[in-house]
Amino acid sequence: MIEMDSKLDSNPTTQLIIEFVRTAIRNKQCFRELEYLNRKGTLLMKHPLLQNFSLRQCLKNLLRTNPDKFLADYTLAKNNISRYQSYLNNPQKGAAQQREGWQSCLCEHTEKVNLMSNILKEMQ
Repeated sequence: MIEMDSKLDSNPTTQLIIEFVRTAIRNKQCFRELEYLNRKGTLLMKHPLLQNFSLRQCLKNLLRTNPDKFLADYTLAKNNISRYQSYLNNPQKGAAQQREGWQSCLCEHTEKVNLMSNILKEMQ
């Protein structure tokens, strides 16, 4: 953050500003997680790294215990990606708020498919 701050002072670019804001948001999320851990003794699980780690562990356990359900979930997630992409590609469908919801669902399912693909590659 200090390096980015000095670069912003000397030569701010749009990309650098975006990177700075994203880093600041991640830092605040980390601080909230640690603060909650100190107060309650558990994590909030709101930070993206913790969410992906938790989801990854659940998916690995599912693959070990019930591979058929894992593959079915993988297929469903891929189908959901296709569905949300088609919703977003149709300009006549949905209001702006609904389209934002579809975009967030698309991102969630894309991340899930990527995690599942990585887990399958690790198991080979």
